[in-house]
Amino acid sequence: MTKFTGEETMYFVTRVNTNSDEETLVRHNTFNGTFGPVNDFGQAKEFSTREEAQQIADLQNTLAGFMGDHYEYSVLRRGTQTDKLDAEGNVVEELPAAGATEEPTQ
Repeated sequence: MTKFTGEETMYFVTRVNTNSDEETLVRHNTFNGTFGPVNDFGQAKEFSTREEAQQIADLQNTLAGFMGDHYEYSVLRRGTQTDKLDAEGNVVEELPAAGATEEPTQ
C-alpha cells in the first residue's frame, strides 16, 4: 500500500429546513464561531469521527428548538476509496475488507 491509497471516512453535519425541505451542509465560521449553510463538501466542516459530528448536530438541534428555527440537523457519512491502477485499469493493490482476516495457507 502506498501513502496515497486506502479508504477515508469523514462525517458532515447536514441541515434540513422543515418548511421547504431544502437540505444543505454546514460550515463553521472560525471568525465568529457560527455555523452556516453551504452546498459543497469542499466548503463544509469535516469531522473525523461520527461522535464529533453528532455533538454539533445535537447542539444545533437544541439551539434551533430554543430559537424556534425550522431546521433539523443530522450527520452524513462520506467515504472515499483510492486505489492504484495498472495500465489496463485494474486495481494493483486492494485493501482487505473491514473485519476480514487472512486465511491460513496450507
